[in-house]
Amino acid sequence: MAAIPVELVADDASLALLEQALADQPGSASLQVALSWQLRQRDSGRALALAAEARQTGGLEPGEALRLDLVEAEFALLQGRTAEVEQRLQTLLVAAENLGDTGLIGDLHWLRTSLMEDMGRRDQVPACVAAARQAYLAAGDTARLDCLRARELSQGVFGDPIGVGRTLEAEFPPERDVGAAAGCWLATARALVAALTDDPAASIRLFMDSHRMGLASGQLRRAVVAASNAAESFSRLGDLDAALELQERTVALARSGGWPFNIGVALGRLGELMRRSGRYVEARRCLDEAEPLLARPVGGRAHVLAVQDRARLSQDEGAAEQAEAEYQKTLAWLDAEQTPDLLMESWRGLAQARFALGRRDEACRDALAALELARERRNTVTQIEVLQALAGMQESTDAALPLLESALALCESLSGFTVIPELLQQLARCEAERGQHERAYDFSRRALEAHRKVQSSKLESRALALQVRHELELAQAEAARHRQEAAALQETTATLVTLSQVGREITACLQPDEVFAALHRHAGALLPVTSFYIYLLDAAAGQLLPGFTSEAGLPIQLSPVSLDSPHSLTARCARERQDLVFDLSQDGEEARVIPGTLPTLSLLFAPLEIGERLLGVMTLQSALPKAYGERERSIFRTLCSYGAIALDNAGAYVAAERAQRQAQAALKELQQAQARLVQAQKMAALGSLVAGVAHELNTPLGNGLTAVTALDDQLREFRRGMAEQGLKRAAFDDFLSQVETGAELAQRNLRRSAQLVSSFKELAISPQMWDRLPYQLDEAVALALDEQREALKSNGAQLKLELPASLAMHGCRAALCAVLVKLIDNALIHGLATDVPGRQLLLRGEVDAATGRLALRVADNGKGIAAEHLGRVFDPFFTTRMGQSSGLGLYIASSLAAQVLGGELSASSEPGQGSTFLLELPLDDRREA
Repeated sequence: MAAIPVELVADDASLALLEQALADQPGSASLQVALSWQLRQRDSGRALALAAEARQTGGLEPGEALRLDLVEAEFALLQGRTAEVEQRLQTLLVAAENLGDTGLIGDLHWLRTSLMEDMGRRDQVPACVAAARQAYLAAGDTARLDCLRARELSQGVFGDPIGVGRTLEAEFPPERDVGAAAGCWLATARALVAALTDDPAASIRLFMDSHRMGLASGQLRRAVVAASNAAESFSRLGDLDAALELQERTVALARSGGWPFNIGVALGRLGELMRRSGRYVEARRCLDEAEPLLARPVGGRAHVLAVQDRARLSQDEGAAEQAEAEYQKTLAWLDAEQTPDLLMESWRGLAQARFALGRRDEACRDALAALELARERRNTVTQIEVLQALAGMQESTDAALPLLESALALCESLSGFTVIPELLQQLARCEAERGQHERAYDFSRRALEAHRKVQSSKLESRALALQVRHELELAQAEAARHRQEAAALQETTATLVTLSQVGREITACLQPDEVFAALHRHAGALLPVTSFYIYLLDAAAGQLLPGFTSEAGLPIQLSPVSLDSPHSLTARCARERQDLVFDLSQDGEEARVIPGTLPTLSLLFAPLEIGERLLGVMTLQSALPKAYGERERSIFRTLCSYGAIALDNAGAYVAAERAQRQAQAALKELQQAQARLVQAQKMAALGSLVAGVAHELNTPLGNGLTAVTALDDQLREFRRGMAEQGLKRAAFDDFLSQVETGAELAQRNLRRSAQLVSSFKELAISPQMWDRLPYQLDEAVALALDEQREALKSNGAQLKLELPASLAMHGCRAALCAVLVKLIDNALIHGLATDVPGRQLLLRGEVDAATGRLALRVADNGKGIAAEHLGRVFDPFFTTRMGQSSGLGLYIASSLAAQVLGGELSASSEPGQGSTFLLELPLDDRREA
């Protein structure tokens, strides 16, 4: 079986089709490979088991075996074994490139991208993405290219959220449907754009879209991350309860997969949310569990985030020294080009920790490092926050004021940005300390207005969070309804699949008893059945005859039912040609008792019919009330349809079997008649041959016998004369003359008999008697002409040869020579009699380019062959010159041509226009002897 093409990730519908295909073909290694690949994140344990089964099954294509290696490599990555994965991917990449499987090469680079992200080597990610793109382009896989581009954009959001947002709108407009696989990454990219441009409500919706599409496409790792990000956006809206609830569900989802990375990410986000809620003990427990799970590789983005979360918790708990140590660890891992956002956070956190420890100079230096990086990255919000924190670290008002004024200017430069109330309050205090009371009052008033705006914004955010939560709950309820519908649909689909298999089994039965047994077995498996009956129509008698009966698994005796019966429900079903269902308990009736049957509360009847032709009725009965709803009726109708087809087929098969037996008997009788006819033909042919041989031998042998008898009479007469008269010279001479004449006559006829016997021997032609060797055509023709030289000379016919020069052949040269001799002999005796003027004999040979066969023509310009004789010239003993010809020459020539030379001899002629004999034979006849 050829390798099955596999998607990068498959949606639920495609996965269901794969599952069904494998159920139908349980031994298919290719289907095991495809399903293992799609389950690598959905169900890693089963994916590995399927990979092992596929290897054990054998017959894998090289690319399929490599894809199983890739499944195992991804599992190792999910377990955090990054060093092992890196080594395996290098080996697999060489093998895939040698194989030339561009799709597989792209998937290897896709996984390598994840590996580089997890190992913190973000500088190598662009090269991995470029290599994957090149491979997918070579494979012409647009679906994978969409996934890759969406993933690339989601990674680029942190550097330029606004630019990426524009790119998303241009390359992936809303009307473009890319499916759940790429849609999961696109939703993540759009959500990050919204989150980084201060639209948390939109980011929640988009992250949850990403979460749902991740689950639907088997990208569980992406689904966990998306749900954690949605929880973070809830917290930014001030709804920590919703954020914690969502994140707790995310942790449960991550734990179900059993992958350290996913569990660590989810626990880290949960711990941070608990920190913000003031639940420090629970937060510490979550973060302590998360950090080691994310430490492979050390310094990866997820690991840094986990350590930063622990550092912030330490600060909140008053453990500034511990916070300082943790921030210092992160700074040793981070790169300004690859993770500027994390680096800024670490510098700022370190500054706050050192300031809390009373190390003002170090704290200011760290804050300035964060400020410089924020300016390089044009991160205005971070600049404002760092300037505000830096101002608080200054010893004098004069030093703090310029920093606060710079922060205020940045706030006012942002369109729609509400100035931070605390910043305005700091400015008011500074101005008051400097004695600038009017300015201090103005900043205080503005701080109050900003505080009102912030409170209003918080209320709006809270309302928005509630609205988003409500929308998500509605979406979840809708999703639950869809899942229920999908489950019902899946159950219906499974039933249809089962019915399809049942139908194949039932319709494959070729005997009525087998059909009855199959229907009974499957009806009992699919439906509630206490009693099961099948009646068959006897149209001539106007009755329904019991064909199969079962009550509680045992056969019972039932009587035929008249079609006209007014009381029989079976007869009613047959007359009305439609299914009938009765629920006696619902109708308020007592359980019906049919003589010889169990009590019944539910009854179901359906006709067995093919087109307009009724075959019978099938009925189910159950002791359960309301046993047959619409689903059961639909299944029963389907079973009846299969049963009708099977019974019709069985009837046709029985009739066909009967007809076949009759045909076989007739064929046997015909074969016997043919054998008798062949024997009779053989005897007739033998009789004809014996008669021909007897006829041909009779004349020379009779003439010889007459000559010998006359000699015997003359000898006795000679002896008598010598005894009576003595020996006289005249009588002796006369005797000698008679003896010479008789002896010559006897000799001539005996030679003629010997020639005939020799000709008869030629009738027994066997290809094994002739040697097949290489020879030249002109050699065979020369031998034939040598043998006929005297005959040609005495006839006086002019011979003309037109033969290809040096034509090499392989076969029986002697047989070809014999055929030519007989054809020349036939022409001299029959066609070119001495009374024909201008006698000519033509021997022409040519090779047919189309067939590669040699065509030899022996033609004369003699008398020709009469039309009534032309069809008989190759019959044995047929001749128009009795006494001059045995009638065997052309027959022997035709037999040699067909049986020894592997060719064909044919004749054509017009009376008075001469005759042509055409011999067609292969140039190379190497048949086994």
